[in-house]
Amino acid sequence: FVCTPMSRGKATVRGVLGIDSFESVGSGRDDEDVPEEGVVEVLQQASAMLGTMMDQKVKHDSLRKLDEATNDPALTVEDVYSLGLQALQHNILFAQKLEVWQL
Repeated sequence: FVCTPMSRGKATVRGVLGIDSFESVGSGRDDEDVPEEGVVEVLQQASAMLGTMMDQKVKHDSLRKLDEATNDPALTVEDVYSLGLQALQHNILFAQKLEVWQL
């Protein structure tokens, strides 16, 4: 079993990539370790790339949604405020609640 975080840097973890079995993977020799040398490092690199892309997509989607909403002439200041807080909450992973004390 191999498990590695899907992260962007050390602080932003978007999930976990895990491989639960190497039974169906062929081995060159009976005395070789499974997984073979280098496999864990490749999985870590792939996991880091996935984590980065997931983080960028969430940020892009939040900003796009906010941008699209602000083009609506019927939108109130409160609506923009609420959408802005939602965008922040989706992009600050450790936040459970956001408050603005002054505009």
